[in-house]
Amino acid sequence: MYNNKICLFLLGMILGTGSNLLAQGLTLSGDAALFVNSQGMVVSTGSLKLSGTSQVHGVEAVLLTASDFIEMKSPDARLVTGQILNSLNIPVGIGSRASLNLKPGSNPASFSIGMDKSEEENSLPFKWKIRNVSSNQELKTGIDFSWEKAVEPADFELKALLIEEDGEWELPLNQQVGENMISLVDFSEFEKEGSFFIVKNFTRDSDEDEVPDIIEIKNTTDLKDPGVYLDSDGDGVPDYVEIVDGTDPFDSNDYKDSVSDGVPDYIGFRSPLAFLDLENVNIPWGLQNYTPLFQDSVLTMLGSGRLLKLPLNWNYQQLNIYARGTYPVTSELGLLPRGVFNAYNKIATVDGIVLPKLDPQNIFLSNNTFEAPKSNQEVAIGSFMVEDAVDNIHLIGFESGVMDNNFFKIENDVLYWNSEDPAAGRTNFAIAVKVTDRDGNILEKNFTIERQRISFAGIEVFNTFSPNNDGHNDTWGVPELRYYRNVRIQVFDRGTDRLFYTENPNEMWDGTFNGKELPIGTYYWTIEVGETGEVRKGMLNLLRK
Repeated sequence: MYNNKICLFLLGMILGTGSNLLAQGLTLSGDAALFVNSQGMVVSTGSLKLSGTSQVHGVEAVLLTASDFIEMKSPDARLVTGQILNSLNIPVGIGSRASLNLKPGSNPASFSIGMDKSEEENSLPFKWKIRNVSSNQELKTGIDFSWEKAVEPADFELKALLIEEDGEWELPLNQQVGENMISLVDFSEFEKEGSFFIVKNFTRDSDEDEVPDIIEIKNTTDLKDPGVYLDSDGDGVPDYVEIVDGTDPFDSNDYKDSVSDGVPDYIGFRSPLAFLDLENVNIPWGLQNYTPLFQDSVLTMLGSGRLLKLPLNWNYQQLNIYARGTYPVTSELGLLPRGVFNAYNKIATVDGIVLPKLDPQNIFLSNNTFEAPKSNQEVAIGSFMVEDAVDNIHLIGFESGVMDNNFFKIENDVLYWNSEDPAAGRTNFAIAVKVTDRDGNILEKNFTIERQRISFAGIEVFNTFSPNNDGHNDTWGVPELRYYRNVRIQVFDRGTDRLFYTENPNEMWDGTFNGKELPIGTYYWTIEVGETGEVRKGMLNLLRK
């Protein structure tokens, strides 16, 4: 036994190269240090125990003959390897055995190993402090931890390697999990600093998919993605959950379905059952950019009772913003978060309420006077324009039989004189116009229309016509007088015999009397307008060229 900074140097040059040091047993305490020349020296002892801050350097050259492992009696004691070329297995423990396998990688490496008791729940009773003491900063190294079943707690089955950093235990991703071994594939990231390691029954579920992280590591699935897990039968339920539930992970028809709705509990618990904050939407009439009025997400209660905001994709096809009313507007759920399903095909529905449109304010006519046409033809009078703060599309018309509407027509918002009845004697007309907007609102307004007639004195009365059926000037008359009342038109020969008489200005003389053509010559006409009391007379030349 060596105490209090006593160093035992076993030198090959003194005892001879390849010689062994035999001992009943070695216990190092205090800050004792045992240096072993691993090149040609082996310490053979029944047992080796370290306490205090004692150290053994060259632990790979220590041969135990009576004990199964090196016992670390102090958390500050250290085992230090020499430059090892191949992996080195060290049986070590505190009251019971475990195995530590160090893998230097492509270059020789040296390690410092310490141990402490673990107070972590469901963990192996050991906690390791391992440090790479090699000078090569580019060294790629790994470590294995293995143990015997007898060492494990009874319920210790799922194993994971955790690293303590800043007082927190983290799960490194570059580890491999076996039945009774944990391998940290790449230990180089810790280099000189080293870390505390612990192996425990680890059930943390980072992505809350009910599959422990350690299972996802073993299955090489993403432990941070709740939508990625091993699902051998494709029923959406993780194999791990099916094993826990006692169902067959390889049978897509065998899963836990507590309510017998054909949906696995696992899926149903992660599917929406109800939408909690849907609100109806009031839409101003004709508002084209109305989509922002609809909520883009909905507070949803999942089958598990969990509340979650989910995105919405609204379908506006049934909505007509140009007609007041209530329209059902539906929305399917948008892109769901990973691990959330819609097994019950829930669809959100709200009422899109298109509010009534404001009534048109007024209607104007660009012109309300027109000249009476010489013949029976349409005359464009003026265009209507509706004053409306909301819309510019309207139906403008009027009802027949109301006021003087029958004398006119409206086409493409233009008012036309359109009547075979000349309305003789009239110069003013009253019409009732009705405007209907796209929401069914009605505006009615009366207009006064003035018809301007050529004065009787200003009407041109032709003095020549040629009734020879050539299509030109074959008849004679004064149709412009159709707009005057009590008109009498007469034609006489030189002997004052009356050859033609009419009170209808639309009736024309064809140069005959009693069905016989009259000879070429000069005739006389008189026109009387009873409405004005005016009389005009003149000569008429009948030609037959």
